[in-house]
Amino acid sequence: MRRQEIIDIAVAFVVLTIAFSLRGPFWMLAAPNLGTLAMIALAVGVGFICHELGHKYMALHYGHWAEFKASKFGLFLMLAMAVALGFVF
Repeated sequence: MRRQEIIDIAVAFVVLTIAFSLRGPFWMLAAPNLGTLAMIALAVGVGFICHELGHKYMALHYGHWAEFKASKFGLFLMLAMAVALGFVF
């Protein structure tokens, strides 16, 4: 893995954790406690990171090149939807 790919995965992990920790529209936001945030980070870490690495290693297994690249616009849009609409797509 290249350094940039690791940075992109880490940034996406943090943004996903924040997005999933938001509860409902912006007027209903409440900061999660540390235990809840840790459970969200664990679930996001297992789900997201294993999912993305699965794509990479399956492609490599079949002889293709694959690299994770985070979309800054996509991450921003996900956060905006989590804050404004209360769900993550």
